[in-house]
Amino acid sequence: MKGFEWCRSTGTLLATAAVAIGFASPVAAAGYQDQLPPSPGASCQPQSTLGGTHLTASQVARYALSAGFDKSHAVTAVAVALAESGGWTRAVLLNTDCTRDRGLWQINSYWHPEVTDAMAFDPAKNAAAAYRISGQGSAWTQWSTYNNGAYKAHLDEAQAAVYGQTTRKFDPKAVPSGTLLREPSGAIAVSVGGAPAVFASNAEIKALGYGGDTVYPVSRGFFGKMPGTPRETTLIRNSAYATALVVDGWKVPFVSNAEIAASGYKGRPVIATPARFFNAIHTGLANGALIRNSRSVAAVVVGTGKVVFNSNAEIDASGYRGRPVVRVPDRVFDSHRSTIPDGSLVSNSQHAVALVVGGARVVFLNNAEIAHTGYKGRPIVRVPDRAFAGLARPMRNGTLVRTPPSSHVWEIVNGHKVLVTRHSGPVSTIPTRVLNGIPTEQGKS
Repeated sequence: MKGFEWCRSTGTLLATAAVAIGFASPVAAAGYQDQLPPSPGASCQPQSTLGGTHLTASQVARYALSAGFDKSHAVTAVAVALAESGGWTRAVLLNTDCTRDRGLWQINSYWHPEVTDAMAFDPAKNAAAAYRISGQGSAWTQWSTYNNGAYKAHLDEAQAAVYGQTTRKFDPKAVPSGTLLREPSGAIAVSVGGAPAVFASNAEIKALGYGGDTVYPVSRGFFGKMPGTPRETTLIRNSAYATALVVDGWKVPFVSNAEIAASGYKGRPVIATPARFFNAIHTGLANGALIRNSRSVAAVVVGTGKVVFNSNAEIDASGYRGRPVVRVPDRVFDSHRSTIPDGSLVSNSQHAVALVVGGARVVFLNNAEIAHTGYKGRPIVRVPDRAFAGLARPMRNGTLVRTPPSSHVWEIVNGHKVLVTRHSGPVSTIPTRVLNGIPTEQGKS
């Protein structure tokens, strides 16, 4: 099926470049009456002719769907037909090897002698043959217009023809959860809290329970304009029915349906997602996430710890006015200690940035010092001013520190530093000026 394109200005069909197709030589079907054409290797002058009815894309789509193509494969089928025949039911292309491509999907006379001319020129039977030859729409490499990409020019028209009855406009930033969308390329995704979760196959769509749902066509590149992560408090599950809550782009798994109910999410819709989408979302709580428990105690997450707010006014003063505070299971809330872990970067309302080392704060002078010390790009969590001020204390005994680029390690002992040659445990990098400001323990330097 070398294919050709309909030239509207001249009323002729233009042959496209031939693509080698590795067919096995077929055997004539029992009862086949038409004379077989010359085998490939003969020489003919290419010639194209038109005939029959010139179908619209919508009419071609109806034949494709009636033949058995599901909608996702029907879009490609219609695009291939439009590229191959221009929609003419009796289109014929005589190839250089004297074989003929016939009808809407240009079924080749030599490689498919079981398709008689009468069948090839009947749009319903031509569609049925294309359905069979293409493996129900899963393999189009026997069509040159698919291989050379010519069919892509017809995808938008084909999609409108197949899905025209379900056309609906969406804002890519606000697609309702659970909506199925399809781009002209054939990719289908479900909106998960506004983010696209693309399916790998029709089997996956059915396995997740979306087999009978309406699929809405969208423009090329639509998925790329959608948010990359689901909205806050979206409930998601995988194929194994593991359910999780989305909090600040991460997921918090529930341990039971009872915990879902106790956390205030009973009756909320849960969006089924492909396993790879579910697994790609980080598990836990992100730095800076705002959370609350069943007693409405609110906190900001800092690493494995949290800082509890004293009031809504403190939430606002800390720069979180208008940010949602997400209800999480009490066990998750309690698993984060009410401390700021070492290694955390925090800031206050005056935008001072500090590193927590040995339970104390090390305030940076500027962004250059943050970068020089090796913390460029690390998340900085805004905490209440009282929590930031509470870190103004000596480092704990046993804290290990170093400065860039020195390999010397110092241990903090009673507010002094002691140079050590052997050590175990994590070593924090601090600015040289800070280390120089810590007195050396007498007799230990």
